[in-house]
Amino acid sequence: MAIRDINHSEDLTFEQILIADNPPSPEFLLIDRQVTDHHMHRRLDLLGLRRLERGRYGFVVIEVKLGKNGELSEAVAEQLEHYVNHIREYAAAYANCYQTTYKQKRRLGLIDGKSMPDEIEIDGSQVEGLVVVGGYWQQAEGQVERLKTMHPNLKVRVFRNDLTRDGKLVGD
Repeated sequence: MAIRDINHSEDLTFEQILIADNPPSPEFLLIDRQVTDHHMHRRLDLLGLRRLERGRYGFVVIEVKLGKNGELSEAVAEQLEHYVNHIREYAAAYANCYQTTYKQKRRLGLIDGKSMPDEIEIDGSQVEGLVVVGGYWQQAEGQVERLKTMHPNLKVRVFRNDLTRDGKLVGD
């Protein structure tokens, strides 16, 4: 239990599952994880790119939280707002960096060449935030509802590992 509290390995595992289950597509791609720079004291979990129009993308800052995480309260909203504002402040540098990163990943075959353009343009002023919650739904439910009530414009995506639907085992 102490290891989980220190290195957040469960959070990182969930983050890696999200990356594996969301390969790059023309509409959305995860471009980086555990992002920081000289002006940030913490790391944002995932940085995505959402297509605005053909060949042009905006940033999506994603904070990943397990349902039992106490930061699902006010803390995650403040954290996400800080990261979104930070990227907007350094928009040109981030856009330039991730346009280059995209080209490198494309050349290395890490981004599919059939459905994705060779190069993209990133509008660094277009930055949105998203909280992704997974697991421990019974512990998270109340926190997520309070978070949505306190921050109605905050985008929250909840993943439930529910094996039943309407009381029946899925697949029956």
